[in-house]
Amino acid sequence: MKRIGLVLLCLAVLCLLAGCDREGTENVNSKTSDVTAAVTVRNGVTEADVWLLPDTAENRSTSLWGTATAAKVKTEERRKAALPEPGDDGRYLLRMIDTDGMYYSADGLTLANGWQIEIREVDIMRVTATVTDQNGAVQSVYDVFSAHL
Repeated sequence: MKRIGLVLLCLAVLCLLAGCDREGTENVNSKTSDVTAAVTVRNGVTEADVWLLPDTAENRSTSLWGTATAAKVKTEERRKAALPEPGDDGRYLLRMIDTDGMYYSADGLTLANGWQIEIREVDIMRVTATVTDQNGAVQSVYDVFSAHL
């Protein structure tokens, strides 16, 4: 008898949860859909999560970056990514962690709406981030620090 009561209680809870109003979730998603600026991220290394963060002293000194700007970007994939408000001096930080546990980092990036950032392994010990504008003209090339976590 106790088992039947427990099963009925679980079913009642599941029914209540299934009928919950999801308005709060929709509000969170609507904030991300109001994005006014975006860049295209092209990943030329191993599949990775990518973060584009405002370049601030606080962001430079933490390893807690929140949800990835572009999650699980496959090798050679291009992905549009929301561009947050810039940090100090209008610049950004690039952070990546790939599926092999490699960490990538570049500071002081200049980015603008419609631009592209391509992360590429130039040789065995050198990774770069090349930023191009909406016309494909190279604006900057940044050296990217990389190390195994």
